[in-house]
Amino acid sequence: GKPAQHANRRSSISGQVHAQDWVENLSDGQWFEQTLKELQNIGIDHGTLRMLLRALAAVLQLGTIQFMTGGGGGGGGSGSGGNHSNLDHASIPNFQKMGQQGEFVQLTAIMDIDDQEGLSKAFTTKTITAGVSEIETPLSPQQAKE
Repeated sequence: GKPAQHANRRSSISGQVHAQDWVENLSDGQWFEQTLKELQNIGIDHGTLRMLLRALAAVLQLGTIQFMTGGGGGGGGSGSGGNHSNLDHASIPNFQKMGQQGEFVQLTAIMDIDDQEGLSKAFTTKTITAGVSEIETPLSPQQAKE
């Protein structure tokens, strides 16, 4: 049987009670509100708290970004990549999805970055500076993910 304190918590999909949806007899929403209050009690002001939550949202959103091969989404750029095939280059193909903002567009909004192409390039190329020269090398999808 389920503990009594979980009797009112229902899954929207199955209609079943899940004990893991509760922490210390609090719902997820109640736990979040309590956490916010406790952070304010230890001196975290509203602006700092907002910045922390925004950083957390950005980290979570980063997990949704997919890197593909080819130049399909904006990360390709012109290359001094040497012996790399264009098919090996990482790109981020999800700028838009069927009229909605894609995962990458949402990430740039969370991070308050207007230059989507610049951020895409930062994720999909490696720049090495030697003296006054810079060498840009395209990354593979696996390298970009790491």
